[in-house]
Amino acid sequence: MEETLLIGIGAQKSGTTWLADYLRSAQPDVHLPTVKEVHFFDNVCMPQYGQFFDEQRLASFQKQVQCLNLEKIGGAALNENLLGQLARFQAVRSPEAYMGFLNRGRTDQSILCDITPDYAILGADGFQLMKDIHPNVKLVFILRNPADRYWSSLRFNNTHNPSFDVAVNFGPMLRREDFVRFANYDRTIRVALEIFTPEQLHIEFYENLFNDKAVQSFCEWLGLPFISGDYGTRANAAKTSAMSKAQRRQAVLTYQQTYTEIAARFPDTLPDSWREDMHMFL
Repeated sequence: MEETLLIGIGAQKSGTTWLADYLRSAQPDVHLPTVKEVHFFDNVCMPQYGQFFDEQRLASFQKQVQCLNLEKIGGAALNENLLGQLARFQAVRSPEAYMGFLNRGRTDQSILCDITPDYAILGADGFQLMKDIHPNVKLVFILRNPADRYWSSLRFNNTHNPSFDVAVNFGPMLRREDFVRFANYDRTIRVALEIFTPEQLHIEFYENLFNDKAVQSFCEWLGLPFISGDYGTRANAAKTSAMSKAQRRQAVLTYQQTYTEIAARFPDTLPDSWREDMHMFL
């Protein structure tokens, strides 16, 4: 089987960790690095975002190291995790270092995988670099109802930083540059298709992802045997709470363009929740 570089380009809070876990546990012909989000292409092409992520990851790594003791440091799993994180810091230095990192620990798998949702904000130069770095690249992009994706992202921030006030930040962060870019799915698709063919890009909706039909379609596209997934488990699930009607309306109207563009692009497969939210502005 021809070697393939599979790159997950987003979207944030749209099932990408679930997909990585599925590939890691159920598909032996796929090799994933120990660190899920590599952030190579955004580090190179959009360092204002990639380097911010690196600062957060370095702080987390330093905190882990500070907690080490002689008993803990003997654990093979912990050692591999820390070594993987160190290798990942080196991976963003050059294309050769990136490919070396992806191949770290690989045996005979034919598919290398990098799932980094922040790649959705890349421009054409980022996607061109993907094409240049490997002769056989495939992209997977998972879309989620923009209002739900935004709400999930805020709650995720609160889970990891209890001082982050979801209610206070809800309005101001809606129009923050990075959140607007993350929500602009159609732009990501258009730019990706400037570089890659439609056959190289697999698009699925988060709302339709967790079932055999969607996973079988993905496996066929990637050339893998179909193996059913664990559809009842959600990775990185945030605390359960619901948006108020006013908050949902504010989010939907803010991202109205995304709803309209994706509805026009996928008129037959648009999930019901998207259609219901579109009634707020149609």
